[in-house]
Amino acid sequence: MSALEALPISKLWIERYTEHQITDLLPGLINECDYDPIGIISDDSLPTAEALRLVLEHYVDGEVVTAYCNVDQQSSIVNLSTEPLKVQDMATLDCYTMPTREDVEASSTEKVRTWFAGHTLTFMSRDLWAKYPFVSIGGGNGSQSDYSMSCRLQLDDVPIWAVRGAFVQHLKAVVDVVEQDGIRRLLIGVEEPGIRWDECA
Repeated sequence: MSALEALPISKLWIERYTEHQITDLLPGLINECDYDPIGIISDDSLPTAEALRLVLEHYVDGEVVTAYCNVDQQSSIVNLSTEPLKVQDMATLDCYTMPTREDVEASSTEKVRTWFAGHTLTFMSRDLWAKYPFVSIGGGNGSQSDYSMSCRLQLDDVPIWAVRGAFVQHLKAVVDVVEQDGIRRLLIGVEEPGIRWDECA
């Protein structure tokens, strides 16, 4: 949390809500503010001011610009896709062509085309958030909101760019495994949900 708190931007904290609940909440919360662009990141990562700076430095209105992270602590594969996504109701591993961190950082260009943005300091304009809102899919608490958004952007030819060097460490131990205890245990349904604004001075 201290890594997120240290980012030099204003923040909206949406705490202990399911992805399906966030789907209903987020459009109204965006309408309460006048920030532009607006970014998103999950709480299980260690973003840096440098990664944020790189993303915002390369942001262009009408495009989506993102950082990237390791999919879990076991791998150097990152949450981007070097080829268009396979679009279907729910994502499976063959929907993505995920590169390694080394692949991205060996790019000859600062902006690297990707067809997937994994909600890792992913920024886009207010207008794009209105047109392509956060939408979770699947049963239970909901999931794959990043895949859902990326598919909708792809179908409308809205470009997504990752910025070389804007790496964020992801603390997920094993991809697609929900931990039931320890410090990685989810508190959704355990503690009360909350929403709070943290304005940057």
